[in-house]
Amino acid sequence: MAPRGRRQRLQRHQTGTLIASPLLSFVDECRMVANFWLLPGNSSSANNTLEFLESTLRQLGSKIVGLLRADSGFYDDAILTFLQGRHIDYIIAARFTHGLQRA
Repeated sequence: MAPRGRRQRLQRHQTGTLIASPLLSFVDECRMVANFWLLPGNSSSANNTLEFLESTLRQLGSKIVGLLRADSGFYDDAILTFLQGRHIDYIIAARFTHGLQRA
């Protein structure tokens, strides 16, 4: 049971096991994890993506990001504006919406 006044961080799956949604970032050339956040299991993968990206870039310090690749959870106007403002090249998957299906 969660302490009073605090939300339970992990959600129980049907089987009774606790689940969570991880956010991960990697440095490809050295194959290492750059950042890792564990979100509550009942949250969307798109939650706190800008904060996660800012945190990751802060941890990388003065290192140059050659290309950022991300899944559709990061496809958001705020993130695109942030990346363009920092002149970071990116590839971000888009959700396959009805509009894209018709195009």
